[in-house]
Amino acid sequence: MKMLIRLLQFRFRKPFSINGYSEGVLCTEKDGSKWDVYYGERNHKMDLHRFDSQCDAYQYLITQLTI
Repeated sequence: MKMLIRLLQFRFRKPFSINGYSEGVLCTEKDGSKWDVYYGERNHKMDLHRFDSQCDAYQYLITQLTI
């Protein structure tokens, strides 16, 4: 997991969080059996997308980081 984080940080240079909510960045978070990807803004989860697997959530995160 740490290697994935380092690779993403190096490759995309955009701030993100894979450990839950963080202000002003794209975030991923496990919620029960689902995985959420959203943009953290003013203590709200904006543009929330929910996935059944961690893999699907991270694929979406990577897609969003490339935009």
